[in-house]
Amino acid sequence: KIQNSNGLLLSAGIIGGINMVGFCITATTKTHKITDLFGTGSFVCSAASTAIVNGVQNHPLSRPALMSYAVTLWGIRLGTHLFERILRSPKDPRLDKFFPKKGEKWLDRTKSNFPLSMAGFWTIQAAWAWICSIPVTLANANFGKFKHPNAFKLGYLGWFSVIAFSFGFLFESMADHQKKKFKLDPKNSGRWIDEGLWSLSRHPNYFGEIVVWWSLFLASYPVLRNPKQIFLSMSSPLFVSFLLIFVSGIPLLEKKMDATHGNKLAYREYKQRVPMLIPSFTRSVL
Repeated sequence: KIQNSNGLLLSAGIIGGINMVGFCITATTKTHKITDLFGTGSFVCSAASTAIVNGVQNHPLSRPALMSYAVTLWGIRLGTHLFERILRSPKDPRLDKFFPKKGEKWLDRTKSNFPLSMAGFWTIQAAWAWICSIPVTLANANFGKFKHPNAFKLGYLGWFSVIAFSFGFLFESMADHQKKKFKLDPKNSGRWIDEGLWSLSRHPNYFGEIVVWWSLFLASYPVLRNPKQIFLSMSSPLFVSFLLIFVSGIPLLEKKMDATHGNKLAYREYKQRVPMLIPSFTRSVL
């Protein structure tokens, strides 16, 4: 079954199972602290599982191995960052509306509709992880079945993918670190960050995230077997890009920032001066 599904069923089972456990813990304890740990952790476990099942660990410098390392590095870094952030927060605004209020009964559609609404959130998180993981899942599965020559050499596209991933990963990590440092400084209370990478882009962390997943698709391309696999693999960066640019990432933050600072001339000038996503590298970050 794993062979016939190109590893996608195994990945779905691992990711779905981990998020199911996360949902049960959250619903039982009413905690919001573990959401991102389980979310990013499912990426790491999926990459590791599909690699081990297909013997990728026996070839530690192969293309699928490097892709699995990349996803693991990304997952550990992002999961640690988000967990540290949520520990400083009294609640997670994404989940607050899914928790039942005092005296609320289960399945009350007039209120939170707990636990169905919360289950929906965890289902969406699992789908996000599964779709994003498709490039590394296919690369690992194809390695187990075919040992394509391109799996053992990077070539120009492979090295470009390595450089692109490194750039996107470091860009996102640095942007997150700069924002965390900015927010922890009491003198910045009520201000928006417009320094460092945030002077080049209003959402540099999302730019780095998008680059990461496009680089992983490019890394998978030489070992994909047919147009169907290419389309499936490309759905990963397309999904991430669409989600961040048009749905839950940039639109929500832009709306929130406009509501908070939209009446300030300096903020409006900042929006006119700084690109929304793609950085303006002609500006200094110092």
